[in-house]
Amino acid sequence: MGSFKPFNMPMRRSRLTKRPLRAIGRGGLYLLLKLLHALGGSVLYMRARTWSLRRSGVVFEGPPGFIDPSAVFDTSRKIVLGSGTVVARDTYLLTHDYSITPAADYVGQLGEMDLNITGEIHIGKNCFLGLRSIVLPGSEIGDGVIVGAASVVRGKIPSGVVVFGNPATVYERTESWVMRKLTSPSSHQHLSQCKPKTTRTRFLRGSREMI
Repeated sequence: MGSFKPFNMPMRRSRLTKRPLRAIGRGGLYLLLKLLHALGGSVLYMRARTWSLRRSGVVFEGPPGFIDPSAVFDTSRKIVLGSGTVVARDTYLLTHDYSITPAADYVGQLGEMDLNITGEIHIGKNCFLGLRSIVLPGSEIGDGVIVGAASVVRGKIPSGVVVFGNPATVYERTESWVMRKLTSPSSHQHLSQCKPKTTRTRFLRGSREMI
C-alpha cells in the first residue's frame, strides 16, 4: 500500500461516453463547482463534489469535512480520504510522476515506451491539507494531521502531528498545537466561530447517503 510502481504508459484519449467528467475539463468542472457552491451553499456543493470524485475513483472512508472546488485529485491510482478531512484551495493530490521519462532519456536508459511512476495516496480522518500543498505519489498521512500551506508531502506521516515545508517535516503534536491556539492565540490572530455545528452535522447526515 502506498508504494511507487513504475510502468510503461500507453497514451489513450478518454471517450465522452466513458469519462464524462474528464471530457468537461478541469476548468469547466471548476467553474461548475464554484457556481454550485455560490448558488446552492456548502451542503449541496459537497454532495455534488463527493459524487463527482467517487465517479473518478476516489475512495471516501466517511464524509469529508470540506473539499475546495480548486483542489486537484489525480486519479491515475487510488486516493483514499478519511472522514472529516479538509482539502484547501489549490491543493494537489498527485498519484503519478512523469519526470522519470525525460530523466531516463537524458541518461540513456529510456526504451521504446515512456515511463511513469505511480503510487496510491492514503489520507486519514480529521486531517487538514493547507493552501497549495502538494501530496506526492505513494504518500500515507495518518489521522489528525495538519499540513501547512505550500508544503510538499512525501512518504509516511504519522498520526497527530503538524507538518510543513518542502519536504514536509514534523513541527509539533496536533494536541499541543490545538491547545496553544485555544488558550493563547497570538496578538495578530483572533479565534472566532464561523458556523453552527448543526450545519456541518446536516451535511454529514446527507453525505452519508452519497458515500
